[in-house]
Amino acid sequence: LTVASVYSDRVPTSAQLDARTHGRADVLLLIVKLVLTALLTYGTSTAPQWLLVGVLAVSGVLWLFLFLTMVPFARLVMNAAHVGMATAFLWATLCAVIVWASEGAQDVGVILVLGTPLAGVLGFTGAYMRFYGILEQDDPYGMRSMWMVTLWTRERLREAHRSKRRHEGIPIPGLQVAEPPPSVHVSRWGIKPAEGQSWSSALEASAVTGIEALEDLFASVGIAHSIASTFYKVTTQLSHYKERQ
Repeated sequence: LTVASVYSDRVPTSAQLDARTHGRADVLLLIVKLVLTALLTYGTSTAPQWLLVGVLAVSGVLWLFLFLTMVPFARLVMNAAHVGMATAFLWATLCAVIVWASEGAQDVGVILVLGTPLAGVLGFTGAYMRFYGILEQDDPYGMRSMWMVTLWTRERLREAHRSKRRHEGIPIPGLQVAEPPPSVHVSRWGIKPAEGQSWSSALEASAVTGIEALEDLFASVGIAHSIASTFYKVTTQLSHYKERQ
């Protein structure tokens, strides 16, 4: 956790692919990798086949669970990519289960080659649908997961940052320079800018609600306050943050 906090880019609006809000998932995934390495190095000749297959299945499920629920990366595409890789891994594990259960009688070569990419794509798409479903929720105080509140808030901060840069005429690769009028965004995430309010300001105000939810709902969780503090630093609400302290 210390390494992830010190050496990782933790800025929520970062454009870097490896930017992370926290290192919890990476630490747990590293443990899984160590267990798999030890098992496949020293246990393939002595451990029973059912144990090997079981460890592979549990590892795949844990990998999928970590990045689907904790959503550590600042960019959604990275979290979805990990979910896609995990589902592809689970499909390959299922093929291994078929071979083991049939004692080698079943040839799974075709379904392995054809099914693994499809499983990855379905996992990637399903993850995106779940993430955007979270973003569409109106009230972060109704969420029970700290990681989902973090996702909800972080994406609003990222969109506010992009909108502000477009408005200031700072080019962003793949995005238009001119900011569309607020009315274009009215239906997105249920946010409606007030009269004379810019889209970026409306997004930031919504994000501040999410930061407050992190502090209020998870007051006894240290990492929640750490994330909230990091989020406040990219807003214009520092005075508001000091008041809440």
